Amino acid sequence: PIIIVDTAVGYTWMGVLFFLANYQRLFDRWNGASSAVFEDLNRRLQDFEESRIKPITVADVSVVLGVGFLGGVACKELGAWLHQVSNPWLATAAPQLADILSNFTWMVILITTLGILFSFTPLRNIETGGASKLGYAGLFLFLTSIGAKADLRGILSAPALVLAATLWILIHISFMFAGARLLKVPMFLVAVGSQANIGGAASAPVVAAAYYKAMAPVGLLLGVLGYLVGNYAGLLCAFLLKLANG
Repeated sequence: PIIIVDTAVGYTWMGVLFFLANYQRLFDRWNGASSAVFEDLNRRLQDFEESRIKPITVADVSVVLGVGFLGGVACKELGAWLHQVSNPWLATAAPQLADILSNFTWMVILITTLGILFSFTPLRNIETGGASKLGYAGLFLFLTSIGAKADLRGILSAPALVLAATLWILIHISFMFAGARLLKVPMFLVAVGSQANIGGAASAPVVAAAYYKAMAPVGLLLGVLGYLVGNYAGLLCAFLLKLANG
């Protein structure tokens, strides 16, 4: 049911954001927002990307795949070990956390943390070796696998979840557009910020590129920030809901 809700509600809103890209100038004029900064940044990023384009070599691909797979496997194994070590203690000291911190949860936390730490090391230079291109290819396969698992007929089996997700999305949209109107924010930031919150780094760059061709890295950064905040804040939220449920 979760996959169905994610597909039916989350990606429906993503489709709306793509549609609104055709009317961003109209929205910005109505909202009194200036997009000159983003247009200038778009040109600068385009020039920067063109200046660092180089052919992807076998060595580059090997490093990117090696770091990705080794890091993923290491986080998976370490997550399983942390769960095995911490779960008995948490079961008595904090049973709410014991239910939340599963093998998979530990793995997600470790991958998020490791990715952030790597960005401060020389490993960040693998970006010039096509890391983003290979990463996007992996993301597209991942999103395709999600879509392949979703049977839209299952919406009828979980109407409460669909209604709850729709309500959350509507509240999110209301706050985004109210904030945009109050702060005179351009449509680009509204759309990319919204998708970064809902879809994360997997889809925020795609939405950003729909508004400004060279602004995909901005969407990626906002998506990563969404993961950075959301993964940890989500655990806190789950813990609070567990407490509320007794």
